[in-house]
Amino acid sequence: MKCELRKHLRPAFGSLSVEEITPQLVSEWAVKWCRSGLSVKSVKNLIITLNLIRKYAELPYFPAKSVTYPSQSEVEEEPPCYTQDHVVAIVAAAKGWQKVYFATAAGTGLRAGELAGLRIETGDVDLGKKLIHVRRSVSEGKEQSPKSRNAYRWLPIDEDLVAMLKAHIGDRRFGYVFQSRNGSPVRLNNILRRVLHPILKKLGVPMAGMHAFRHHRCSFLVEHDVPVAAIKQRLGHGSEQMIRRYTHHRPEYHSAILAKIPSIFSAQNEPKPALLVPNSPKTEVERKEKIA
Repeated sequence: MKCELRKHLRPAFGSLSVEEITPQLVSEWAVKWCRSGLSVKSVKNLIITLNLIRKYAELPYFPAKSVTYPSQSEVEEEPPCYTQDHVVAIVAAAKGWQKVYFATAAGTGLRAGELAGLRIETGDVDLGKKLIHVRRSVSEGKEQSPKSRNAYRWLPIDEDLVAMLKAHIGDRRFGYVFQSRNGSPVRLNNILRRVLHPILKKLGVPMAGMHAFRHHRCSFLVEHDVPVAAIKQRLGHGSEQMIRRYTHHRPEYHSAILAKIPSIFSAQNEPKPALLVPNSPKTEVERKEKIA
């Protein structure tokens, strides 16, 4: 509930009294929250918390049908996804451990909480075998289990990322792979506010969060013909529907595919090969001669 208050309810209604928060206003924010990436179920949880606040203020709950939740068409906006150029520019602009942090996000597609939960002593980053194991997540600075059963997984990493992680970890044998000065796991809000968003603003890249790295990774794997089963395993998803939602094809990708396909107009102009049946007469004269 603290997270709901800080991330959603206070930014939306913090300047209003509880009496001023009407069902119509909440319905408008329900659409905005869904467009920002929240599910309808998560939005309904926000309304539950909001109703508890109303109860504390000795106000009645919102009537069941007074808050309307958005339809699929109202929230169907393409979620943020960094392009390959964006990723290269972001990693180049970052400094120190933050460069490795963004490179790992782009090279693995891990969720921000999964990145923050990587520990050294438990072998979560196996540089010898070039593997990363996801065994936990971190939210609001506290460890918790990964998002789902599919989120427990291992995934391979390439040589470049192995080298970056090896230099970043150095001789450390304990602690989080990405941690603050006091050894606690990094907090997503600090990363966004202090590092990522200033970099995006400087580069002129549309404002987005860490999840856009995850969308980029999925799209990158799809464009390079990685099997869907392998993509599901690497991203920790159980359905192909989520893979389709996470996939954003660049125009260049479709142009490359189109270049491999012959034009229907040039195909029409090509001479058609003669269909000859072996040992069959080609003319009426030859047919009669053969009969004779």
